[in-house]
Amino acid sequence: APIVTALTATKKDIYRLNNELQELGLDIEDSQQFISSLEVRLAALDDANVTREVLGSLPLIFCPQCLSPLQAAHEDGTCSLCKQQLDGETTKQQVARMRQEIALQIKESKAILLSKRQIHEKHATAIARLNEQARSQQAEFERLSKTVQTRRDQKTDKLLVEKGSYERGIQ
Repeated sequence: APIVTALTATKKDIYRLNNELQELGLDIEDSQQFISSLEVRLAALDDANVTREVLGSLPLIFCPQCLSPLQAAHEDGTCSLCKQQLDGETTKQQVARMRQEIALQIKESKAILLSKRQIHEKHATAIARLNEQARSQQAEFERLSKTVQTRRDQKTDKLLVEKGSYERGIQ
């Protein structure tokens, strides 16, 4: 019975670790997609900044949405489209801050992803070890089962011989 208990415990550990391994696999995939989306946002932010710098010197004379002519009269230092006050330094600082935040998120996410991958590897190694242990325990269980079966068969054979002897004696 101790081998059965040990084998059952090993199989429960394998089952639990396999479930955790699957969950980790999904977490890793989610983390990779999140990092990819952050990298796309970072690239888009850089592209938007370059575009703003290039197009900033081009005056807009038509609305990009409806193509109606824009009013030519607007104050210096304001946007010709939305009339908001323009401050190049503030915009650059905002872009730099946003870029820094996204870069920090990418760095932190990559560190978390590395940790998840390490745990995933440990679980995979543990499962391989537990599978080997389960095979060994299963073999021991089968060996013990055959021994019990053989003893039982010997007792049964002995009783059958005695029965036959008694039956002959009765006849």
